[in-house]
Amino acid sequence: SGTIEDTVTDQKQDVFGDLVSDLLRTTTFTDNSGGSTTAIGVGVSDNDVTNTVQSYIDQSYLTATLDVTLHAESVMEIYTAGIAGAITVVTRSQSDELEDITEGGLANDRDNGEAFVRDTTTVDQRNSQTTIAGAGAGTGNYIDNQVVSYVTGQSLVESTAGSVALFAKDASHIIGDAGGVGVSAAIGGTTGTSKSFAVGAAIAVNEIGNRDGHSVESYIEDSEVQAADDVTLEAVSSAVIESFTIGGAFSAVFGQSGGLAGSGAGAGSYNTIETTTEASIHTSSDVTAANGDVVVVAQDTSEVTAEAGGYAVAIAIAKKGAT
Repeated sequence: SGTIEDTVTDQKQDVFGDLVSDLLRTTTFTDNSGGSTTAIGVGVSDNDVTNTVQSYIDQSYLTATLDVTLHAESVMEIYTAGIAGAITVVTRSQSDELEDITEGGLANDRDNGEAFVRDTTTVDQRNSQTTIAGAGAGTGNYIDNQVVSYVTGQSLVESTAGSVALFAKDASHIIGDAGGVGVSAAIGGTTGTSKSFAVGAAIAVNEIGNRDGHSVESYIEDSEVQAADDVTLEAVSSAVIESFTIGGAFSAVFGQSGGLAGSGAGAGSYNTIETTTEASIHTSSDVTAANGDVVVVAQDTSEVTAEAGGYAVAIAIAKKGAT
């Protein structure tokens, strides 16, 4: 980009008389053509939790006047948000000109005469802008818990004036969100080709019990349990997965001519819960509730909530040609 000034003066004597020829040339040239930019944004999160919670009596003798209670409980939470963004912008001036001006004095007979010539030339340089923006975010969250309450190994558990209770509870909770947004804009001059592309994507994978297994168990195995009141075995699983993913893309081209804008967006999530919830009495066990009930309960209230959205917008505005 710059200005070049070139001035030439030539004095001549002709047989027909005086001839004065002045040549003045001014050239102005501004170059703003070309331009390319690329931006990429990536966000990744990976979380893996494996946990064992146990409350048990094994190969033992236990007697109590009042209640005997074994309680195993896990409350595991994972909260993660993967976010990625990319922005690209290219701008160019509105015009590029080349101006050529010539003035001359001429004599065509013995008398002095003048003739003036003005020549103006305008040249539009071809601009070319390309912008690309891409953003992607992903998150993976995994929980595998073993929550167990049990009596085993030929144990003897006795409550002479109360109850015996075994509780196993799991309340694992995953909140996995992801978002990717790409923004691209090309602002061109009077001529040229402007291209703008934007892509945004997001994915979330949330799993409970899909790797090493996830179990909630309450049981009496190969043992004797005696209570004056109730004998209760309870296993409850209330695992929850919440996922929100969004992908967005915006691309725009603004210019006097030419233009191409393209955008794409996508989002998705994969969520699974695989849990074994069990309450049981087995393997030659002897259970007595003298003045109460024997209650065996297994309950699963697992829940998955997932939302995903992809939004793409492309705008091309030009006086000549637009896509």
